[in-house]
Amino acid sequence: LKSVASACPRARSGQPCVSAAGMQGLQHPGRPEHPASSRPKYESAKPDVRPKCKARGGRLCCVGEGRDITVENAATGEVLHVLKGHTGTVTCVAPEDNEGVLFSGSVDGTVRKWDLEAFSEVAMLEGHNKMVTCLQVVEREGAIFSGSADATIRKWDLATGEHLMTLEGHYLMVTCLAVSEKQSALFSGSGDKTVRKWDLASGDKKLTFQDHALPVTRVQVDDSKGAVTSAEWGEHSVKTWDVKTGKLIMSQADQQEPTVTYITFG
Repeated sequence: LKSVASACPRARSGQPCVSAAGMQGLQHPGRPEHPASSRPKYESAKPDVRPKCKARGGRLCCVGEGRDITVENAATGEVLHVLKGHTGTVTCVAPEDNEGVLFSGSVDGTVRKWDLEAFSEVAMLEGHNKMVTCLQVVEREGAIFSGSADATIRKWDLATGEHLMTLEGHYLMVTCLAVSEKQSALFSGSGDKTVRKWDLASGDKKLTFQDHALPVTRVQVDDSKGAVTSAEWGEHSVKTWDVKTGKLIMSQADQQEPTVTYITFG
């Protein structure tokens, strides 16, 4: 440990927004990136795959722009600050609103913690040996979880950034994370085509959900329905599982629909 997110569809549910850049379109850390004046403009008709999330009670919008994170006034779109520190493309961002901080993951393999009042880097969390692909803040547990292309999930202390444990079981990239407060469980999706259920406190693996034909790219928990929903890459398939037993409840696929990029419950 070294001391030193326009509205997102998933932010309304309080979930961190994880960019599809974790799976495609990443720049290599060694390649030059667009200067601010020449960054590509995102048209409304095109999908915006930049990582983004709301923070500070929805007042701020944090958007990954290459190696930087742009902090905007969510109401006006005014750029308040640009956070710099990562040496590779930012792939995911997640807020921790109780303390007014933001976490970000990157191709450089680090998770960074930012103070959104001082607009400064607070800590750098190191341990992954490949890019960080997804983040999940669990305030009740006092922890943040990071998934990586190294096939592991790491649990960190939310306040200090101390590494608490490593969750191992997937054998390909971890692509997405979600939490069930009711089950005190973490769910992860992976390039190995599985969804796995982990105990939040101990990190023990509880269940493996297997039925996907392609890498799992998104996972969402609905505690009110006792369901976990997962989406796979390319085949536009969405599956719903029993949150307790892992039993497959429903499977939907439509080749005519656009590729699934995220799922959320209204």
